[in-house]
Amino acid sequence: MPDQPNRVCVERVDWLALFPFLHLFRGFRMALHPGKLLLALLMVLGVYLGGLGLDLIWGPRVHPGELDRYLTRSPQDYAQWVQWMDDAAAKGDLGRSDPRQGIFQTILEVELDAFQRLVVSATSLNFGVTEFLAGQGLQSGGVLGSLLTMIVIVPGWLYRTHPGFLAVFLLWAFLLTALFGGAISRLAALQACRDERISPFAALRFVGSRYPWFVLAPVIPLVVALLLGLGLALAGVLFNWRVTDVLASLLFGLLLLGGVAIALTLIGLVLGSSLLFPAMAVEGADAFDAISRAFNYLLGRPWRFLFYWATMLVYGAVTYLFVGLMVYFSLWTTKAFVGWWVFSDTPAGVNRFDAIFPSPRLGELMYQVDWSALEGTGTGSVAAVLVLVWVKLVIALLPAFAVSFYFCEQTWIYLLLRRWADGAELDEVYLESGDAQDSPAATEPPDKLEPAASNSNAGSS
Repeated sequence: MPDQPNRVCVERVDWLALFPFLHLFRGFRMALHPGKLLLALLMVLGVYLGGLGLDLIWGPRVHPGELDRYLTRSPQDYAQWVQWMDDAAAKGDLGRSDPRQGIFQTILEVELDAFQRLVVSATSLNFGVTEFLAGQGLQSGGVLGSLLTMIVIVPGWLYRTHPGFLAVFLLWAFLLTALFGGAISRLAALQACRDERISPFAALRFVGSRYPWFVLAPVIPLVVALLLGLGLALAGVLFNWRVTDVLASLLFGLLLLGGVAIALTLIGLVLGSSLLFPAMAVEGADAFDAISRAFNYLLGRPWRFLFYWATMLVYGAVTYLFVGLMVYFSLWTTKAFVGWWVFSDTPAGVNRFDAIFPSPRLGELMYQVDWSALEGTGTGSVAAVLVLVWVKLVIALLPAFAVSFYFCEQTWIYLLLRRWADGAELDEVYLESGDAQDSPAATEPPDKLEPAASNSNAGSS
């Protein structure tokens, strides 16, 4: 009788211990936590209302199609077109009403369109790496092309045409991100490490006591790069005269080292800035310690960092589409049932509720009210404004989810990189007395890094 082959019976596999990156797939449920969604919603509304306020201050400045022309035409053609449009507007050739629109309204439309392309590209695994490396830049499409539009091209257009608006808007958005993004990171850190949920107000208190560090953390590397650049510029003055240009050439190797230092600093800032808030939320660290940790983890594990980011983008795009579908069906069912027994029409012959609340369309949730159809309806216009506010609040949950998901995932990425670089367990997190008060499960001494015994096996490999 032949020998029976040896067989192994596996009763249970700890997949999180075997493949730690699977922790990233816990970000969806974490991002839907009401406290994180509330903070993210406040951040989104703050940025949106701030942009609208700046539009009121700056007034209509952008010609229809101006930004699209900047994205698709040469700089010379764009400059000539803008000059022609400005001259036409000054002469009144464009009509009595000024067709120009606000700066924030313009960039919001382009940024939303680029974000939609980012989501579609990520779900189809089209990262656009080959086209980007081939020098196609904006035309490369895919994830990289969309990101290039969002974080380089549009800010570059603002810097060229409306630098004052860019400076004020970036400052306002950055201050809000430091406050609410830091608080979301703190909520995510405690939930990820100890499965504890403190209140959003406790997270805001945590950030408030360290708010200068949250603000300075992304600024310090930029200041260092600028100071190094100033030093290179001063050294470059030596090339203006005889003999000193030879001396500067002999020392040019040092200048190249300075350029390498600037490049590494800027690359670390662009890629590693996403780890700064999680570092301070997890470690309770100051800005300098957070910068040191973020740069060390990024430069020490660059391929692992890029893998985590690619996983986050694909998973985030899929979950974003799911949440968007839920928002659409919520609006659609509300529209269908509330308008079921609305029989009266407006003087324009349109159903009254259809005029107040136009039907949402999948992929185009930001609908436009036809105000002309509401003429002669009395309070119909007031009702349409109120309904529009409520609907926009519901729609705002979609970008709020994206913000919450981003900071939750960045917290997980930080914890995973820290584990690989320092050997720290995933359940080690900084605690303070406020956390123990807000969470009855927290019994360890405050103000130190303390692992949760119940989760000690989950973080080991």
